[in-house]
Amino acid sequence: MRDYKCRMTETMAKEIQDIDQDVLVKMAAADPSALGLLYDIYYDKIFRYCIHRLRYRQVAEDVTSSIFLSAAAGIKKFRGKTRGQFACWLYMIAGNHINQHLRENQRREKLLRLAKEKESQKQNNNHEPAISWPRLHSAILKLDADTQTLITLRYFEGFTSAKVAEMIKANPNTVRVRLSRAIEKLRFLLSQE
Repeated sequence: MRDYKCRMTETMAKEIQDIDQDVLVKMAAADPSALGLLYDIYYDKIFRYCIHRLRYRQVAEDVTSSIFLSAAAGIKKFRGKTRGQFACWLYMIAGNHINQHLRENQRREKLLRLAKEKESQKQNNNHEPAISWPRLHSAILKLDADTQTLITLRYFEGFTSAKVAEMIKANPNTVRVRLSRAIEKLRFLLSQE
């Protein structure tokens, strides 16, 4: 526990040990301070679980935050009455968030690898120079903010055009047309360099 940044002081930890955690679990749905105490009790445990699964401290901190936000949002639906049931529920949320994060990273890595392979094949076939990330990034920054958002969501975050349309509250066909125009504009900007 000393290896990780402790969320509680020793005095707080002693006070919390004196509180009946089963009572806190029952109160948490109606009382934010009870939920806050449960956060203090379980933060280090959930963070350690995340860091063991995710390996990187910053990523583990981000995922741990999202776990507790989900727990806070869902506490009114939680039907458990004991600290054991609460802990199981919290670890279930943690597992889901960790697995979602890992899936998203695997998908992103796969897309980047496929894009790199395609670019490599294209370069070998056409003998064209590969586009470096700094050049591409510079070209993207020359586009308006809305177009940058579309490109980022579609090609870097891996969302489908339909999902992007849903996120920005636009027609899917409009998003596809705007993305197509953005790609053409990027080709033009890259050819001018």
